[in-house]
This record gives sequence, structure tokens and C-alpha cells, in this order.
Amino acid sequence: MINFMREKPFVIIVNYNGGQLLRRALKSVYALRIDHVEVVIIDNASRDGSLEMCRRNFSRAHTICNTENIGFGAAANVGIRFALEHNATHILLLNPDATIGPNSLTYLLRAMHEDEKIGIASPIIFKGHSKEVWFAGGKISFARFRATHRNDEYAVGIKNPYNTQFITGCALFAKKEVFKEVGLFDERYFLYYEDADLSLRARHKGFSCAIVPQAHAWHDEVSEKENQKKIYWLVLNGLRFFQVHTPFFIKPWFYLHLLLRRLKNAFQMRMTPNATHKMIAQAFHDYAQRNKSKEN
Repeated sequence: MINFMREKPFVIIVNYNGGQLLRRALKSVYALRIDHVEVVIIDNASRDGSLEMCRRNFSRAHTICNTENIGFGAAANVGIRFALEHNATHILLLNPDATIGPNSLTYLLRAMHEDEKIGIASPIIFKGHSKEVWFAGGKISFARFRATHRNDEYAVGIKNPYNTQFITGCALFAKKEVFKEVGLFDERYFLYYEDADLSLRARHKGFSCAIVPQAHAWHDEVSEKENQKKIYWLVLNGLRFFQVHTPFFIKPWFYLHLLLRRLKNAFQMRMTPNATHKMIAQAFHDYAQRNKSKEN
């Protein structure tokens, strides 16, 4: 019999203009069947009143306000440091546009108790409030230089936790030992790929990453307009991630792939210039500039 009262789990939500979605996220956290959960809201200078709403309606939550939007990884680190300073045993990072099932934290804790190698875990995450799977594991391809979500429907029927290459930051559950032995998020990743980077570093230290199928969460997809804004960070941080983590023996393929992608983007810019192609071009430019600055 596992005594969960010995554990001190923290839930950290990084908020940036989360609006009413933040309210839904917090309602799901306070509905968790483990009632001694500490909640920390890290606000990245929101201007939509979501922080004030949180303070009015969820006064038990700790709130820490940044003076500017410092990105997901850096803001999450503020919350992780706070949690560790207050003796957290486990930390759940939950997106403000996500909700978590009432029994999910129990399943996540149980999985880590039953398999001590698991350092980072995730529920199966569904799209919106549907039964369509959004995340059932992460796959990293060093041949195509892509980190993708598995969305296998069959995963819902699996009974036991199973290993995966990386865990998404949408609902990332980790025990304190991961952060103490591996370190926190790499803050150079303003948005995206910081979760894959942490997962790989944890695996290199001997921790495993696992999906716990009995645990469920739901993620509201952002609008097409919001997706457009994030393309820049996906491209820029994808380039940084694969530059760092690509095995030495296939590193030449990375640089050839990079050249081909830049040529393709240049052709697209010439033939059908649009906002997406401009963002991708800017990401390539900034990636090259940062590499030059390192050399000088």
C-alpha cells in the first residue's frame, strides 16, 4: 500500500494571457483526488486579467509574477526552484490551456513508486475534450531532424506504463531527483524543445521517460493565428536542439539538411512569400547569427 501522504507534489502552471482557460486548468487541479497538492502560478507579465482572476478565485495558489515574458522554460524554472525550496517531492508542469483528470496524479505517483527508474512521466493527452489522442509519447528522428508526438489510439487501452523518447511540457510530471541530478530546463529554449532537451538529458543520466495510460489530460489546441506566431520558435529551437543532440557520426547530415532547408525556404520566399515563410527565414537568420556570436 502506497502512502501518498508522505509525498509533497507541486503543480506549476506557467501563465501568459491564459484567460478563462487558466480558470479551467486550476479547477481541474483542485479537483485532484490528492488534496495536499501545492499550486504555483508563474505569470509572464499577462495583460488579460488572468492573474487577477487567479488571485480572486484561487487564493490558495502561490503566485509569482515576472516583469516580462521570459519564455516557458525560464518561467518554469522559477516555479521549480520555488517548489524544491519548499521540499517538493514531485512536480507536475501543466499548461494553462490544459486540464487533468481527478485520478491522474494518483496514477502518476503510483507508476513512479512501482518503477523507480521512471524520472519523468506524462498522462495520455487528448485534444480539447474529445477522445482524439494528442500525445501518447514522443519520437525523435535524427534522420529527419524532427521531434513528433505519437497519437496512437491503441495507447488508451494499454494497462501498464511504457517508455517513450521524450515527454511534452504540456503535462510533464517529474520527481525531484531529476532536477537535482540533471538540472532545470535550458533557458535558451524560449518556447518549444525545452521538454525534449530535458527528457534526453534525463535519459542520459539513467532515468526513463514513461507514459502512464490510466492518467488522462486534455489540451485545447491554439488557433491557426497563434500557431503562426509559434512557427519561429519551433524552427529556431529545433535547429538548436538537433545541433546539440545529434550524434557525432551523423552530424554532417545535420548541416547538409540545414543547407537544403534554407535553400527550400529561399525558393519559397521568392515564389510565394508569406508570413510563415518569413518567420522561417527569420529563424534561420537568427540561428546563424547566434552561432557566429559564439565563435567570436
